[in-house]
Amino acid sequence: MLRNVSSVAQDVVDGARKPSFPRKADPDRLARERELVRRAQAGDRGAFEQIYRENVGRVYAVCLRIAVNAALAEELAQDAFVRAWQRLGSFRGDSALGSWLYTLAATHERKIEMLRLVAGGHHLRS
Repeated sequence: MLRNVSSVAQDVVDGARKPSFPRKADPDRLARERELVRRAQAGDRGAFEQIYRENVGRVYAVCLRIAVNAALAEELAQDAFVRAWQRLGSFRGDSALGSWLYTLAATHERKIEMLRLVAGGHHLRS
């Protein structure tokens, strides 16, 4: 079962967990990532769960910068991973998986606008 975004989000907000960002391309990590993507594209939910666990902190951090609100950031992060699962077949590997996930998290303007309305006009960065 996937770890709840809320628990990861709280860890990031509390400072107990800092999102890790790879400093340089590690060939072993990239090969393992490609294999996880290949398996997830074939429907292996365990592989997608591993992708989720390895990237949820970074995706949440991006969403928090966009939303400036922890609850909205959680919603955006969850939505990004739902879209990642739905669109995983379109991931070709031309870029790093993390870059692709970042794009899914950062460019979902309609969702941000909807959340702005739901939040009653709380300020969200554009």
